[in-house]
Amino acid sequence: MPQGPDFSQRTKDTLAKRAGQICSNPNCRRSTSGPHSESNKAMNLGEAAHIKAAREGQARYDPKMTDEERSIISNGIWLCKECARKIDLDEKKYAVELLHRWKEEHEKWLLNNQNNSPFGASKEEQEKRTLIFQMASPERALSREAVRALRNKGWLRDGTLTGANLSNANLKDEDLSFANLEGANLSNANLEGANLHMANLAKTNLWQANLKNAQGLTDDQLSTAYSLLGATMSSGKRYNGRFNLDGDLVTAHLMRIGKSDEVMAAFYEVSVEDYQWGQEWKRFRESPPAMYGPVKILERWSMVMENPDGLSNNSVAS
Repeated sequence: MPQGPDFSQRTKDTLAKRAGQICSNPNCRRSTSGPHSESNKAMNLGEAAHIKAAREGQARYDPKMTDEERSIISNGIWLCKECARKIDLDEKKYAVELLHRWKEEHEKWLLNNQNNSPFGASKEEQEKRTLIFQMASPERALSREAVRALRNKGWLRDGTLTGANLSNANLKDEDLSFANLEGANLSNANLEGANLHMANLAKTNLWQANLKNAQGLTDDQLSTAYSLLGATMSSGKRYNGRFNLDGDLVTAHLMRIGKSDEVMAAFYEVSVEDYQWGQEWKRFRESPPAMYGPVKILERWSMVMENPDGLSNNSVAS
């Protein structure tokens, strides 16, 4: 009997297990399984999504593929149901190459963290993991309690949070000064009003993070981050691409969106003027004008450096 284009149950189970029952979107990484209200049941919040569509008319359909090729595990990616719907609504944004990259990097991320299993872990290691999980909560009371416990034990600064998944965390007004957040996933995190003085943000994913009114945050810190795409800056305005961060540029490349100012402005969801302003800011930052240069250039330099996010009203609604 010929193989159809849909995944078999065995393939679905294998995709889920290879992903650790976690969404493979690096900007999400939600757990896709959990307890049901009935004690003998579990909830499944994940989906085995096709990278190249199962049927004509669906996202990323490749007419050259056979049904058997469409149904094999290499054409599948494990996502939460929300992300599975999202990738099919905009196939240009979520191209085949991007989804393969998500899958590959997610499996590498799991392998690199396979020693973080709670089984056999010391009591201290288990406590750290529990506090990190609690810190990632969207419930402010829980995250606040975790931050204070981590600080009291010296674990905010010692590297405990390196690479931690804190996506969607509600860290509003929290004291994260001197915290080592290197490589952490803070996508969609609420950092409004948080104290980030001297926090290590190297390679940190701040995709769509809310940094409005963040305290002690400097350009030197932000320039080391991995992504700020869609983030709300401390000024309340949307990030205009002024740091040209690696993560953002890789995403733009995988989306094949081109390099024109108009296209990049649309990518960052800002006006062309704000995008160009951000690029001018970067040039001025790298090569400031001579102190005794032309007055017009010095005035322009001063205006751009004092308003790095641009002058137009692109404030993000709260």
